[in-house]
Amino acid sequence: MAEDGGESRPPFEHLSAMSLVQILEYLEEEARRVSSVAGYCLSMARLELEQSHAHRPNGEARKSLN
Repeated sequence: MAEDGGESRPPFEHLSAMSLVQILEYLEEEARRVSSVAGYCLSMARLELEQSHAHRPNGEARKSLN
């Protein structure tokens, strides 16, 4: 079992290549192993981040507003 937990962890050098949503998703999975409430809280944080990113205007929309 200890081997399974060690294999699921991403190496720290790869964290810089991951998006914030991917990092939160990983933390959510790890938190659910400890507490379903902690996992739920992280899933809500990830959802909030995804929604705010989806509603952010891109560069072209900003140009048309000016």
